[in-house]
Amino acid sequence: MKGSKYLLLLATFMVGFGLVGAADAATVKSIAVTSPDSGAIKGIDSTFVITAKVLDLSPVDSLEVIMYLTTSSDSIVVADTLSNTIEWGGLGQASVVTIARDRSLQIGAGYVGTGANAKRTTKLTDAQSGLEIMKNASAGHTSLVAVQQKRGRGKASAASALGDADSVTVAISGDTTTFVWYGRVDGSAGTVSGVRAAVFAIDSRDGGTTFADTSIVSVTATSSQFSIDADRPAGPIALSTGGGTGYLSYVKF
Repeated sequence: MKGSKYLLLLATFMVGFGLVGAADAATVKSIAVTSPDSGAIKGIDSTFVITAKVLDLSPVDSLEVIMYLTTSSDSIVVADTLSNTIEWGGLGQASVVTIARDRSLQIGAGYVGTGANAKRTTKLTDAQSGLEIMKNASAGHTSLVAVQQKRGRGKASAASALGDADSVTVAISGDTTTFVWYGRVDGSAGTVSGVRAAVFAIDSRDGGTTFADTSIVSVTATSSQFSIDADRPAGPIALSTGGGTGYLSYVKF
């Protein structure tokens, strides 16, 4: 009887930490900016590397992560126009992130409504312009610097990631799946300081149609933040001396 009580206590403890409950629920175990070092400035075509480890006691190939660049909170984001036509599971990028931010387990200060109708009062906004991130916006940036990768898809090809990425690799060890985002700064990202990474997992068994198993949004520590300077010129323009209008000319002495 005593042993049964201890097992019940252990089960309750694990539920409290999100390790048990929804059998297929995934949680972000750790997230780190592995490149660049804290305080570094990344310019046009510069690369950055974000590493996220996801714990899933019942892993399936449909397990996916969303990773995006943010700043002082999970809602003030780095935006660009590079991948504004990309959708994840038939939804716009901002919609998918909003679903994760509005999940019931995060209900607290900063919300309106109650229960299933509760919504955050904060919107996803561009850290540079202050404009709301939304699909087909008439002004400002319309997408996040973000990427989506799935466990099974990433195992087959790191280049299969959807969003702002050269690639997102996937490595599996037991109940932990490691996603490594190799991102690249686009010129439309502008100049933003205090950049951090945000990550959440979606553990869906129906191809991403429902998001009942969306984890909370995890953000890297301020100690590993970096800056983006994408407003500088990309580089000198190559000109030809082929001759005619618009070409360089030179005089021999």
